[in-house]
Amino acid sequence: MPRRIVIVGNGSAGASIAFSARKNDRTAEITVLERFPYPTYSKCALPFVIEGTIDSFQTITVFSHEFYRSQKINLINGATVTRVVPDEKKVIYKDAGGEKALAYDALALTLGGWPRVPKMPGCDLDGVFTLRTIGDGERILAAVRNAKRAVVNGASFIGLEVAEAFVRRGLETTIVVRSRMLRTMIDADFSRELQEHMIRHNCKVVQGKTVDAVVGAGGKVKAAVVGGEEIPTDLVAMCTGVAPVIDIAKEAGVEIGSTGGMVVDRTMRTRVPDIYTGGDCAEDRFGLMGFPFISLLGTVATRQGVVAGMNMVGVHAYAPRFYNSAIMKLFGLQIGSVGLTTDLAQEHGLKPESIKVMHSTLPHYYPGGKPIAVKLLAHPETRKLVGAQVMAEETVPETINTLALAIERGMTAAELSMADFCYAPPCADIWAPAAVAAQGLDRKFAAKARRKA
Repeated sequence: MPRRIVIVGNGSAGASIAFSARKNDRTAEITVLERFPYPTYSKCALPFVIEGTIDSFQTITVFSHEFYRSQKINLINGATVTRVVPDEKKVIYKDAGGEKALAYDALALTLGGWPRVPKMPGCDLDGVFTLRTIGDGERILAAVRNAKRAVVNGASFIGLEVAEAFVRRGLETTIVVRSRMLRTMIDADFSRELQEHMIRHNCKVVQGKTVDAVVGAGGKVKAAVVGGEEIPTDLVAMCTGVAPVIDIAKEAGVEIGSTGGMVVDRTMRTRVPDIYTGGDCAEDRFGLMGFPFISLLGTVATRQGVVAGMNMVGVHAYAPRFYNSAIMKLFGLQIGSVGLTTDLAQEHGLKPESIKVMHSTLPHYYPGGKPIAVKLLAHPETRKLVGAQVMAEETVPETINTLALAIERGMTAAELSMADFCYAPPCADIWAPAAVAAQGLDRKFAAKARRKA
């Protein structure tokens, strides 16, 4: 009898599970239940459609309905799962045809995340938005066409990308930053430089405050209340974080961890037999120090999904440890990070040694090089690299990818400092920026050791 695989949700994790299961079992009956009408698409691309860089929301489809059919995967859109009955191994869902039950041998609950919207007066007014789905993007784009001013509440990945989209659409844009920009991704020094960059590109920034209320007239937004002061606006984008969706899982007896996500083992299985998960609702372990963590990155969700799909059809596999390699681009500036930030390290009892250097992407004598800032963090005792941050107009992805491998392989600053990097004047300097930073950090360790001697 063919193995029955049921997946709830067709985002990055859900789709990866479905196609991984199909690659490893050509006979399995695979069904994907998705409450929205869309096939799999890139959520990360939504701000760039609003901005106008990508032509339409249809363009960002990753796996079409036709592709699901070609892989003999039954994608059911408009299906809202109401409960899971683990003892009977069945899923109860509703669609246009009423309530139905679906039996499974292995089940994946890739329920994703949902925007955290602070409870405040006026948050239900016309003109207050979150951005998580194509439908959200379509509503924002329609509003932008008739707006002159916007307020973005929050300075996360999505918040800053939305702010840039608004500016490029010609809106007078204010970003309200409770703490600092990209706090979970970069250190305070990089945040300050990023904030100055955003201001230079016509973003107004209000730091150390939050949107406390939204006021309107005739049911529509007219201002955001920030620190007791009204900022006139035509729309407000709430970009204040993502909460894992766990209601169905919790009712089914799945253990929920300290981060609010579903606890998984290395196979991406939950504590309930034959129920798996991945992505924004999965509490995994950070590759460094092993503390509970929800990544929220599509790259991590995809890899988790591949592993879950293999295990669901009986092919044993372990999910790789993740180090949260991330990158974004704002007004031409690339910002990348991997591993621990100083804040995250200190939250878990580690005070890392660090260094920040400025270099050039090309030799000083060759035209066209750009300044590049590299920050490295290392364990104070083992001298192994534990984190890195990079900012420049170019070469950031390859630098971060190199540093990600260095961290994953447990390299020390000294080992990275003498790594065999390539060189040619039109392409790269004889000393790569990552190596220059590692040399500085290694000297810092040496000086510290001499002081102790």
